[in-house]
Amino acid sequence: MTTFPVRPRELRYIKLGSGGKWEASCRAEGTIRFGFESADPESMAMCREGRWDDLAAAWQAARKSKGRGTTDANEIRRFWTDVGDILWITFVGEDLCWGFLEPGEPEPYAPGDPTDLSTIRRIRGGWQSVDSAGQRLGKSNLPGYVTKVVGYRGTTCSIEGSDRLLARINGERTEDVERVTVARHELRDAIIPLIQRLNPIDFEVLVDMMFARAGWRRVGHIGKTQRDKDLDLEMPLTGEKAIVQVKTQTTGAEIVDYIERKRGWLDYDRLFYVFHTLKGRFEGSEEDGVTLMDSTGVADRVLELGLVDWVINRVY
Repeated sequence: MTTFPVRPRELRYIKLGSGGKWEASCRAEGTIRFGFESADPESMAMCREGRWDDLAAAWQAARKSKGRGTTDANEIRRFWTDVGDILWITFVGEDLCWGFLEPGEPEPYAPGDPTDLSTIRRIRGGWQSVDSAGQRLGKSNLPGYVTKVVGYRGTTCSIEGSDRLLARINGERTEDVERVTVARHELRDAIIPLIQRLNPIDFEVLVDMMFARAGWRRVGHIGKTQRDKDLDLEMPLTGEKAIVQVKTQTTGAEIVDYIERKRGWLDYDRLFYVFHTLKGRFEGSEEDGVTLMDSTGVADRVLELGLVDWVINRVY
């Protein structure tokens, strides 16, 4: 179990095999597999005895380059001597994975196999790919200074902006990011009463625009007097069909009734029930294929989809 905040001595990116060929197995096994012929008995003896100058000389001769050989020897030394205070970072597929090594020296990955001279060390508690709040860390929600290390052609390297990445893992926001986050929440909360002031026609138009900007295409008429649907939609990219029921005010009993009746609508993949005011309480829960969207959910989408000014102009 990881205790946050984590405070490593340094952050280090590692590529798990040429072309990432060891990524899946290392993630599944909770290990780092390391090449550089690190399981060679002579190399292991030099590392075990701390003969780092000899190791560097051997690699300089093998590489026929003092600089490249020194770099390779330093990578082996760092991996071998890590006592568990380096935070290792890698990417497996779309996920950023991180972890600390368990104490101990590397072990041959395939003892007795002269064709495989790689070694492994275990990650304490296995690789993790979420931050302190349990939020996934992936290429799609991380800045470019982090994801660009995927293109690094060597095995390990330092990470530009490592302090910011560490803060992200620990869930620590910088002052400017925290200020924007607080302002966004305040704006979202301020929009809710404006949405609740919309009349039924304007609220239906708003919901229609929300779904249109999200990529849904309307195939039915808005505002027709149908008990079960106000919008008939399809998603062009996937062919999904959806019904949207729009209500300014509703009750828990109406929501339960809607969820019960949806079982008979076999022609639709998704059902949305959108409202801005709930009278009383709703004690049930969503079912698969049914999405309930209250005033907070609508306000979030108004922000995300750039509809704040539209709402203001309708109630101003």
